Amino acid sequence: MHLTQIFAAIAPLAAALGSPIAPTDANAQNGTKYSDVFGYSGIECSGRIEHINNGGGSGCYRVKNKMSIIQFGVNPCWVSTWSGNNCRGSRYDVIPNSTHCLNVPYASVLLEC
Repeated sequence: MHLTQIFAAIAPLAAALGSPIAPTDANAQNGTKYSDVFGYSGIECSGRIEHINNGGGSGCYRVKNKMSIIQFGVNPCWVSTWSGNNCRGSRYDVIPNSTHCLNVPYASVLLEC
């Protein structure tokens, strides 16, 4: 999936949820970490979309039926997916500052900001 397709898929969600708290240049300069993390029910960031952290910061976020994930951020948080719904079990780390969709089934996401 190309980046333009991802943004096209995210736009209706962003409009429905309201504007997420976007990182500012000032936040990036002072080291504030922020990520927007999106989960998908299908591989290659297709299917049903969910804004996992919805503007929130560090924490364990439970999800249902997710098969792929992508994150965006100026100074991104560390993001990892977990097989258990409590951020335990098998772990896979999402590459920081990557705009590539990661195909991995998961039940929870850990953000460390």
